[in-house]
Amino acid sequence: MSEEDKDLSRRMLPMFFEACASKGVDPFSEPVEWIPGFMGSTSCGAGLTLKSFSCDTTIPGLFAAGDMANQGLVMGAIAGPGGINLGWALVTGWKAGEGAAEACEGQAQLPVDEAQIAALKEKTFAKFGHKGHMSVGDAIYRIQSLTIPAKYNIIRSEASLREALAGLDEVERDIEANVAVRDMHELMLYHELHGMLATARLTFTSALQRKESRGSHYREDYTETDGEHWNVWLKSSFKDGKIVVEAEPIPLEKFERYGLDVLPR
Repeated sequence: MSEEDKDLSRRMLPMFFEACASKGVDPFSEPVEWIPGFMGSTSCGAGLTLKSFSCDTTIPGLFAAGDMANQGLVMGAIAGPGGINLGWALVTGWKAGEGAAEACEGQAQLPVDEAQIAALKEKTFAKFGHKGHMSVGDAIYRIQSLTIPAKYNIIRSEASLREALAGLDEVERDIEANVAVRDMHELMLYHELHGMLATARLTFTSALQRKESRGSHYREDYTETDGEHWNVWLKSSFKDGKIVVEAEPIPLEKFERYGLDVLPR
């Protein structure tokens, strides 16, 4: 690797290099044992916003845990050693279950809305039996080809992010026109395709708006961290069919309570 690439690696994986330095290991000059592992999404701050340690969200009655939850303390972190993801899943799973149980205690069962059930059933099964030349597997592969490559997911730029978003639009059009939904299993996967598309769009639209590099979010066109303008959380959502990204100032007191710094100030 060039010295420039080595420096970029240190910036993007500081926890990894700190761990190596603590053991006197130089990963650029000597072998390092490793195993593949799933890190979850805690390093990128994805998920629903939690209101309290009961894991209730800003959506009334909805509790979230693991990759679906974001309290902020691990948001903007870096992929690397530490086991944050597993600890986060265990603790939030416990707290969400406990919080949901307490919220339900003493509550009357809501009346059944037959019209709503009928509308949801019609929407759910609308694509069942659709004939087309695209398999669900092919659709998943095309979505992954627009989210996994380095230029979309690791070293980004405005051009690459816009390219990915345009590609996702094209894939969605092809799915609606050409995907085959032959049985109940493929119907389930068809609906999961829309979840994949939504997650990718929300992520890339937020990444496009954050004009800086921070944590595992690195942009070729904005290589520095800008604490003056971007010490904020970007929260994206769908409103009237469009993605809206809102900036929320980071509540520094939440981090200071645990003796954690938010850098840069």
